[in-house]
Amino acid sequence: MFDAYPDSPQINVYSSSFQSSLTIGHLYQHTDHTRGQARGQGISIETQAAANVQGSTVFISVAKHQIPYQILI
Repeated sequence: MFDAYPDSPQINVYSSSFQSSLTIGHLYQHTDHTRGQARGQGISIETQAAANVQGSTVFISVAKHQIPYQILI
C-alpha cells in the first residue's frame, strides 16, 4: 500500500502470514483500511512470529504484554 496523504506519505507492505508488516514514512495505526492515530515517523517492523533484526544502531520498544513488537531502526 502506498499512502500519499498530503504531507505524511507512507509505504506499507503487509502479509497475512503472522500479521507481518513493514511500514516506512509517517506511522499511523490502521484498522480495517481506516487511518488511525499518528505514531511518529520512521520505520516500523511488526510481526506475531519470531524475528531477528541486526544492525549497528537499533532501538527496540516493547510494552509489557504488547503484540506485535515494534522495532525502530
